[in-house]
Amino acid sequence: MYKCFFNLFTSFLQLTLCLLQIESTMLKSHIDSLSDLVMIPWFTKFPELKEATAQLIKWLTKYWRLLTEQQERSRKRHESNRCIRSPDTNFCLNIIEASGSTPDANYFELNAKMEESADYIALNLDEYAPTDRFDRRSWFQKLQLPVPVQMFTYYYGNYLGNVCFLWKIPAAKELRRDDEVVRIVTNINKSLPKYATRAMRKRFFDRYSDKCGLQPVLLRDMFAYLSQDSSAVETAKQGEINARMAAFLATDDTDIIVDLRRLNGNPGFQNSGIH
Repeated sequence: MYKCFFNLFTSFLQLTLCLLQIESTMLKSHIDSLSDLVMIPWFTKFPELKEATAQLIKWLTKYWRLLTEQQERSRKRHESNRCIRSPDTNFCLNIIEASGSTPDANYFELNAKMEESADYIALNLDEYAPTDRFDRRSWFQKLQLPVPVQMFTYYYGNYLGNVCFLWKIPAAKELRRDDEVVRIVTNINKSLPKYATRAMRKRFFDRYSDKCGLQPVLLRDMFAYLSQDSSAVETAKQGEINARMAAFLATDDTDIIVDLRRLNGNPGFQNSGIH
């Protein structure tokens, strides 16, 4: 029942956000207009309507403040010269002691893998956890196995959720090794995607675009390669162009590039126009 309500509410919220789009400035204008309306003397003749309008103003104002705060946070994040989240800080480690009982059916596959695995071998839980958000949350909250394990959780933030790794540890506490945990966490952090801010990309582009005359697609590929940036592309077309450039660089063969405009009777046109 709770899962059904959760999915229904999530679907309704997504539909509402898609249909009702309003800028904070316009919302503030509507709030001010409603505030002026309740101040009109004749409005006191309708106390129920006045009370309902006052409540509407209260909740709209609360929502407007939420929007402005989110916009300000987004602005500061976009202008930051450092990654907002780092694998070195935005994670937690939890030890889950052995339950001493048969695991729930939802954990049979994971338990079998843990029992055959050696100590301190990290396992990505995405392969075993449910994909449904409600089930996934419940699955992690009730996670309990017959063997002691340690779980690493990295918080991506925003809509990306969390990534979790699990490894078996010795049952005897005196045999547990911190150096092995450091090794595992270091290796995991190296594999996690990194997301640069707009300011970081802009600073890189401004440094090389004018001085080196490089095209935007080359700058994007250079930045992604050097910084290991995994940020999404701005448009689908930009993603296609980036993929073509990556394929071209992977072949290490400059002869495969052909400017089709040369085949259309304009051999003097030197600019490939790749953006």
